[in-house]
Amino acid sequence: MSRAGGGKRASGAVRKLAVFGFAFAAGTGAAHYLLPEGLLFAAAAVLALFCLPALLLRGRRLRVILCLSAAAFGIFWYGLYSRLTLEPAEALEGQELSVLARVTEPVRVEDGWGSASLRLEEPGLPPAKVLASDYGGFLQETLLPGELVRVTLRFRAADTRFGEETDVYLSQGVAIRAYVEGEPEPQGGKTPLIYYPARLAARLSPIISSVFPEDVCGFAAALLLGDSSELYEDYRLEGSLSVSGLRHVVAVSGMHLGFLYAAVCLLAGKRRASIFGLPLVWIYALVVGMTPSVVRAAVMLSFIMAAPILRREADGPTCLAAAGLLLLLANPVAIASASLQLSFAAMAGILSLTPPVYSWLMKRLRGPKRLAALAASGLAATAGATVFTAPLVALYFGYVSLVSPLANLLALWAVSLGFLSSWIAVLLGSLWLPLGSIAALLAALPLRWVRLVSGLLGSLPYAAVYTSAAGVALWLGFCYAVFALAWLLRSRGGFRPLAPCLA
Repeated sequence: MSRAGGGKRASGAVRKLAVFGFAFAAGTGAAHYLLPEGLLFAAAAVLALFCLPALLLRGRRLRVILCLSAAAFGIFWYGLYSRLTLEPAEALEGQELSVLARVTEPVRVEDGWGSASLRLEEPGLPPAKVLASDYGGFLQETLLPGELVRVTLRFRAADTRFGEETDVYLSQGVAIRAYVEGEPEPQGGKTPLIYYPARLAARLSPIISSVFPEDVCGFAAALLLGDSSELYEDYRLEGSLSVSGLRHVVAVSGMHLGFLYAAVCLLAGKRRASIFGLPLVWIYALVVGMTPSVVRAAVMLSFIMAAPILRREADGPTCLAAAGLLLLLANPVAIASASLQLSFAAMAGILSLTPPVYSWLMKRLRGPKRLAALAASGLAATAGATVFTAPLVALYFGYVSLVSPLANLLALWAVSLGFLSSWIAVLLGSLWLPLGSIAALLAALPLRWVRLVSGLLGSLPYAAVYTSAAGVALWLGFCYAVFALAWLLRSRGGFRPLAPCLA
């Protein structure tokens, strides 16, 4: 953050944090994707040594040294985390032990299967996060987050799934997986305060199931709490949301925290919003599970809300870099998380591309000013969020949605309305279920509109193209090359997007 109307020194100091954060992320990315595990510390040392000749540079010497040292620290930190956290947990593979563990998230139980997120608290064992699967009917939903239990676990590696290597679990902070081999025995004791928001999520889930109509119940649970378990069972809705480019609306992220902050501003006023909003944002982040996209948004919103209190201005790139730095310090393997990559790529696009696209559209759109501004803001935000995420979606999920801009323009207003009205229904339902059910009938209307939009647009021919075909991947690369060429060859009149858009 820089002083409002302040000098270059404060702004430069702020941007140095951004440079450090992005370089640190680059270092952890190199450690995960490029460097052999046995050479991490040596690579960090070599990179740090390059800071010495950088002292001879002029001009941008400080930033070059900052980049080199931050990248070296990122590589070193990744190696240290692997050595101190992952390796001790990996040593448990193949063992069956009775351990003390604390439940960290709401337990999931379905027909013949269950899962629990645990943290080991057994003396002599590493305090690792364990994803425990249950196929014997041992887990019960009555086990609440924060509860200390003694349970028998048979440990298995977290870096393999179905016999193939994977970084999905490690990127989520899961150091080891396990099978539950016996009934967990509660040990009593005080519940740490940090787990009460997760307990709140466990108590809200049954209320959502009770008050919402069946056709939107899973949608509401995913929208409010990030619980997609019921949504996955609705194959038609899941597929249409993905193809239409609306799948992100049911993955709790910065958009949802933005809705929450907007509601606080509306109720308390912008000046008081920071006082009430800061704790509320972090409580909600804990309720929905502190996923990378939620933490990223919570950190950025915290900077924005703290700015007026400290009489500063929030700097977007610095907020983004600070969020990434905090996440990667906690778990450097999170650099491989698709959720983290998509969230940060979307925000990078919004920060860099959305403002100029909005200005360009406002100069050309005709009609009522408010309607034009609404359309321009929706299209600009979608364009910004898509520009860097489309290649990642193509890589991880194998498709590119072509109807996404239109779908987001038609549906995002309903998502905002549905999010806020659904929370009102849940809060009323926690007081009296019939009252919550009445409110949920109204809240279901915007949710049904989103279902309708995703279903109609997702069923259109060529709503999405699938990158399993080599030609589609080449086409995507060609589109980005044309955009880059149009930007490099732009005239004094500015960037002209007609040619690249036709691609």
